[in-house]
Amino acid sequence: MAEQDTPPRDGGVFGNDVFAVPPDQGSVDAGVFFGERARVDLCSRAKSAAGPPRAKRASRPARQGANRSSAPQLHRGNVPDMMSWSMHIEAVNEETPLISLRTGHQRKRRKAVALLVLYASLFIMALSVSLDSMSFTLYLNYACSEFNALSSMGTVMIVQQLVRAVAKPPFARLSDLLGRILTLVLVLVLYALGYAVMASAASFNMLLWGMIIQSFGMTGVQVLLSIIIADTTSVQWRGLLIATVNVPYLVNFALTGPLVEFVLRTSGWRFGLALWVAVVPISALPLLITLFVGYRRALQMGTGERAPPSTNVLREMDLLGMGLFSSALTLILLPMSLGGLKSYDRYWSTGNVELIGGLVLLCVFGVWETYASSPFLPYKALSNFTILAVCLIAALDFSGFYLSWTYLAPFIMILKDWNQMRTAFFVSAQNVTSTLTGILVGMVMAYTRRLKHLMVVGFAVRILGVALMIHYRSMGHAAITLVFCQILQGIGGGSVAVTTQVAAQVAAPPSKVAVVTAFELLTTEVGAAFGSALASAVFTSLLPRALEKHLPYMPHTELDRIEGDLSVVLQYPYGSVERTDITLAWADVMRVLCIVSCFVQLPGLLIAFCVPNMDLHDQQTGARPQNDAQPLAKAPSLRRDAGPVHVHTPPWHANESRPGTPVSYA
Repeated sequence: MAEQDTPPRDGGVFGNDVFAVPPDQGSVDAGVFFGERARVDLCSRAKSAAGPPRAKRASRPARQGANRSSAPQLHRGNVPDMMSWSMHIEAVNEETPLISLRTGHQRKRRKAVALLVLYASLFIMALSVSLDSMSFTLYLNYACSEFNALSSMGTVMIVQQLVRAVAKPPFARLSDLLGRILTLVLVLVLYALGYAVMASAASFNMLLWGMIIQSFGMTGVQVLLSIIIADTTSVQWRGLLIATVNVPYLVNFALTGPLVEFVLRTSGWRFGLALWVAVVPISALPLLITLFVGYRRALQMGTGERAPPSTNVLREMDLLGMGLFSSALTLILLPMSLGGLKSYDRYWSTGNVELIGGLVLLCVFGVWETYASSPFLPYKALSNFTILAVCLIAALDFSGFYLSWTYLAPFIMILKDWNQMRTAFFVSAQNVTSTLTGILVGMVMAYTRRLKHLMVVGFAVRILGVALMIHYRSMGHAAITLVFCQILQGIGGGSVAVTTQVAAQVAAPPSKVAVVTAFELLTTEVGAAFGSALASAVFTSLLPRALEKHLPYMPHTELDRIEGDLSVVLQYPYGSVERTDITLAWADVMRVLCIVSCFVQLPGLLIAFCVPNMDLHDQQTGARPQNDAQPLAKAPSLRRDAGPVHVHTPPWHANESRPGTPVSYA
C-alpha cells in the first residue's frame, strides 16, 4: 500500500530523504553530530523556500532501495560516514547552488586550517630537534674529554653517521608498513633511551652505545617529518617547504650558545644531554595528536584495510641486507678512524683482516640484494644516470663538509680562546646561512622551475669557502675572515642540499620516489661517515707529529694529555708560549683537512655540470595536477597508523604510482 505524504523531518531530508535523522534529533543536534551545523540549517531553509513537497512520493521501501545505491542511510547508533556526507552535499549542486558554493568554501577553509595545524606541529618538533642537534657537538667535546678521548670524536661521528645511513630506508619502509603514529612513538622511545644512556655513561664505550641508540631515534624522526611534508606539498613548491622547515635553526642560533654555556657552568654536560630525554617527546605531542585526528577521520571515511602481518613487515624491512651493509661499512671505516692513516699500512704486513672482511661483506651484500624480494637498495631505480649523479654529488658534498667541520669547534676555541657561547655562534653560522640560502633557492626553483644552475653555482661557492680556510686559519687573521669562510660554505651547502633532494625526486619514477629519496639520504650519510673517518684518520696521524714538532720541550705524557683533552689545552693562558705552539700544531692539521676537503669536493662539481637541466612540473613525479595539497584527513601520510585497519600504500617494489610521494630534508 502506498505511503501517505509526510512532511520532511526537521533537517533530515534534502530533496530526496537521503539522510533519515532520528525523530528525537533536530537540525541542531544533527549538525553538531556531523560537524556541519551551517550546512544543515542552510539546506533546510533552501528546501522550505522551494515550496511544498511533491504531490506524489514513492513508497518508503522503494526510496530506501534507491538511496542505498547512492549513499548509505544513517540509523540510530550508526557511526557517521563523513565521506557519504560530502558526496551528498556535492550531489545537490544543481538544486541548491548556494549550498554548493558555501560547501566549497568551508572545505577549503577546513583544509587550510588542518594544514596550518600540521605544519605548526612539525615546527614545534623541529624546533626542539634542531636545538638538540646544534648543541650536541658542544656537549660531546666535553664528554669525550672526560674520558680522555677527544681525538676519538671523529670515531663517534662515524658511528653516528653510519647508523643514520643504514637506518633511513628501514624507517621509511617501517612507517609505511606499521603506520606513522606507531613508528613515531617507537623512534621517540629510542631517542629518549639513547640520551639517558649517554647521560649516565661511565665509560667511553657506554657513551658510544648511547649515541648509537639516540642516532636511530633521531634518524626516525627526520624520516617521518620528511614523509609528512612530501605528502602535503607539490613538486614545484617542495624545495621551498623543505628549506622553510629548517627555520628553527635560525631561531636556535641565538639560543644554543647561551643555553650550552649556562648548562655547562651550572650542571655539566650530563645534564645537558639528559635534558632531551623529556624535551623531545613533549615537543612531539602536538604532532602525535594531529596524526591521530587525521587517522580517526580516515577511519570514518572507511578507506582503510588490514595492516600486513608481522612476518611481512620483517620481510619488507630486509634486516639481513641492512646488517650486511652496515657491517661492511663499519669494518672499512672504523679501523681508519681509530688507527689513523697508518692503520692501513698494517693490513698487509700484519695480516689484519678488517678491510678485507668489509670488502667481502660488500660483495655478499650485492649478491643478496640481487635476489632479495624487498631489496635494501633500489637497483632498478638506480639505473637512472641522473639519480646516480645526484646521489654521488650529495655524498661528496657531505664528505667535504665533515672533513673541514669535525674538529672545527675545538680548533676555534684553541685559536681564538672563545667561550662556549661565541663558539656556538661560530659553528652555527654555516647552518644558519645554509637555511636562509635554502629558502631563497627554493623560491627561485618555484619561480624558474630549474635547478641545475643553482646546484653548480652552489657547489663552486662551497669549495671557495673551504679553500679560503686553507689560508685564514692562524692567530693573526681577524675573526671576521673565519666567519666569512663559514658563510660562503653555508651559501653553497644550502643550495646543493635543496637541489640534490629535489633532483632525485624529479628523476625517480612515481612509484620509486620514496625509496630513491631514502637512498639519496643514505648516500649523504655514507659520505658524511667517509668524511669523518678521513678527518679522524688525518687528525690522529698528524696531530701527534705536529705537537712534537712545535713543542719539543714538552714531555710525551703531557703531549698525550694535550692531544686527548680539550680542557688541558685551555688551561694554558692565551698568548703563552705553550698555547701559541699548540695553536700552530692545530693550524697545521686544519690546513691539511681543508686541502683534502677541496680535493674530495672537486669531482662533485664536475659531475654537477653533467646533470640534466630538469623542468620542475608536478607531472614529472606523478604528483597531483593541482598545486594545492590534499586535505589533512585525506593525506596518505596521515591515514597510516598501527591498529585494526591500515590504509594501503604499495610496497617499494610495486609498480603502481602513489598519490603522495614521500621525500626528505636535511
